[in-house]
Amino acid sequence: MSEASIDRAGLRGVPLFLRRWLAHPLRMGSVVPSSATLCRHVVRCGWPEGDGAVLDLGAGTGVISRTFLDSGLPADRLVAVEIDPNLADHLRGTRRGVEVLECEARTLPEPLPDRLRGRITAVICGI
Repeated sequence: MSEASIDRAGLRGVPLFLRRWLAHPLRMGSVVPSSATLCRHVVRCGWPEGDGAVLDLGAGTGVISRTFLDSGLPADRLVAVEIDPNLADHLRGTRRGVEVLECEARTLPEPLPDRLRGRITAVICGI
């Protein structure tokens, strides 16, 4: 996938991201989704060890999650945590196979499914 197509794909979630930011500005960590360059850097630094899984805190519209998937991480090794119900629904619809937890990060590890307990080897947060 070219850098231009990655950037265009990332723009699709911007209207939703901005609507959710306007609805809950103190809950959102940023006024724009992470850039393609930042996403690639996070993937390089946050690639899981062995067959471990990645925990994406504050996944938002899923731009970092998408970059992990585009880089070859199997969907069943990615967990997206999002507190906003609209963004969590968006993730469920656009990140097939990814475990999406609609919760506050401080409640972890309780909401993690048993199959992922002890398998998280990378925790990332684009906020």
